[in-house]
Formats: sequence, structure tokens, C-alpha cells
Amino acid sequence: MIVGIGIDLVQLKEVFEGGLDHYRDLILNEKEKKLCDNIPSTEGQAMFIAGRYAAKEAIFKALRKYNKNLDYHDFAVLNEKDGSTYVETNYKGIDGIIHLTMTHTDEYALAYIVIEK
Repeated sequence: MIVGIGIDLVQLKEVFEGGLDHYRDLILNEKEKKLCDNIPSTEGQAMFIAGRYAAKEAIFKALRKYNKNLDYHDFAVLNEKDGSTYVETNYKGIDGIIHLTMTHTDEYALAYIVIEK
């Protein structure tokens, strides 16, 4: 049974104008920061941060009727060896599976979340 759906779109310009360091600290948890720091270009880091920002906002939208006290650091968007993404969380308010798909263009990052129980 689907218990939540969320989608979010982030413009890369927002991440650049707001400052990479600001968004890095605001959005990413420690695991994600280590991954981001290994990306050699600022454009790549901005895309990484924007994608995680979109994913976490989509998670918040999917869970909005259950809890409004969520934090970006409660979730990590990580990659499998094949490159596919998954969500890791220490948040106890989720009793189900979080499905995530993400896409990027030169200007935008989009994430779509389905939470299934």
C-alpha cells in the first residue's frame, strides 16, 4: 500500500547563489558530505547537493501528513554499486520502504519518492 508520494525540483542556480558550503551543511549528512567532497568539480558538487535537496524535500512532502518535525540530516541519499540511488534513514517514523528516482539536467535536479508500507 502506498502511504506517501512526493516530488521536488531544484534549480542548480539556487544552490550556486545560496553558496555550496551553506547548502552542503544544511542538506547533507556526514556520509553524503564525504561523497560530495570526493567530487572534483564545483558543478558536480552542486548537482550532487541539488539532487539530495530535491530528494529530501520530496521525502518531506511524502511524509507531511505523518510528521512535520523532519530534518535533512535524518536521511541520506546514497548510491548502490550499479549507480542506482536509495534512501538510508535513522528516522523511526517510517514503517515502510522508500522508493526514489532522480534525474538531472544542466539546470535542474528532480526527485520522485514513493513510500510503500
